[in-house]
Amino acid sequence: MSAATERGVKRITLVIPATSAKLAPLYLGVFFVGACLALLANYLAPGFSFKGQSWSVIVPWVGFLVSLFLWFLYRPLGAWSPLFKWLLASLFIYWIVAVFTSRIGGDALNYTALLTPLVLLMTFLKPFDRSEAIRNLDIAAWSLILSAIIAQLFVAVDLVNPRLDFSLRFPFLPVLGIDYRWEGPFGNVNYSGPLGAFLLVYGAGRSGWQRWPFLLAGISMLLTSEARGGLLAAMAGVFVLLLSQSRIGPLHFTRLTRIVVVAIFVPAAGLLALLLDPTGNGRLTIWPEFLTAWTISPLVGLSGTQINELKDQGRFSFYSTKAHNWLIDTLVDQGLFGLSVALTVLVLSVWICFRASNGVRAITISLIITSLVSRLSEQHFTGSYLNLQYLLMVSVLALASAPQDKSIGRTGSGVWVGDI
Repeated sequence: MSAATERGVKRITLVIPATSAKLAPLYLGVFFVGACLALLANYLAPGFSFKGQSWSVIVPWVGFLVSLFLWFLYRPLGAWSPLFKWLLASLFIYWIVAVFTSRIGGDALNYTALLTPLVLLMTFLKPFDRSEAIRNLDIAAWSLILSAIIAQLFVAVDLVNPRLDFSLRFPFLPVLGIDYRWEGPFGNVNYSGPLGAFLLVYGAGRSGWQRWPFLLAGISMLLTSEARGGLLAAMAGVFVLLLSQSRIGPLHFTRLTRIVVVAIFVPAAGLLALLLDPTGNGRLTIWPEFLTAWTISPLVGLSGTQINELKDQGRFSFYSTKAHNWLIDTLVDQGLFGLSVALTVLVLSVWICFRASNGVRAITISLIITSLVSRLSEQHFTGSYLNLQYLLMVSVLALASAPQDKSIGRTGSGVWVGDI
């Protein structure tokens, strides 16, 4: 072997471990990319199957294997807070209840349901520090942005035919030549709105150049999808962020200014929502109907077959199998057992954020409030599957619970403290 070849081999043997060490703590963000790509693939090429399995099953498992490889390489130095460990345990119990109630009702589950306890266990065993938690959230945010760009490129070259049955609600978009609400990168405005809310609030709390693409993408997704639940969630998150800190990007606010702004705009936003649609797009009508249906099986909830039968009998005002509310849907699908665990997850989530250090408390509280408000009008996750909203919630709570940066955070302030 020549001297040049030896030097090349030596360089490679040094670069690969160094690169792996940098990427290994990002195992949760990598799994998020897999989940994001699964939804995008289903949107771009619906109907695909390999040995009977669709993109939504194949791609998450591929993402999991890559994530697992990084996880094995990772050597954590810190530990999660006890509260976060309790949260992960509660999510595991939530999964058990969700699977149990689904199976006793005769509902089918696909193989991705098995990923939930595996990823929760991986996260439980190997904590990452706060700078790495921020990098995981950055990966998630960029995954959403790139998915939106790719989806629109496919639409622009006529490889995907977008749904045009979502009529506009506001008079702004026709001025730009847009006649229909954007269905988003995953084919559903009810997904794109809350994800846009996450990007907007995360961008508002993020410093550095990445703030601006996150803000721009979030605002664009919210305005073009016209998802009112997403808009209200984003407003709630920004208001909480405004109340929690005196500075958002280049803007400075006194305590009195913050209180006045929130006191004026929060009631105004609620009044505007009621004036635009007093029924909340039918949700205020169907919520009582689903609560009445829940009384049929209060402990373990109703199966999908039972809900379909009630729908066919005309028991619901709309031809829907969901109440479009996380807590009500959990109660109907999983009964009091599921609701009790879901409320435990909710309480622990808020408690973890309020117990976080000053450097991350404001942004994590704001993002959790954004997630909770968006779930008032959509279910978003059931406990069985690791969808995007579920993974974002875990990632945000990991940021609130993560140990300080192992390289710079122990002795004083680090770059990550000013990043969020």
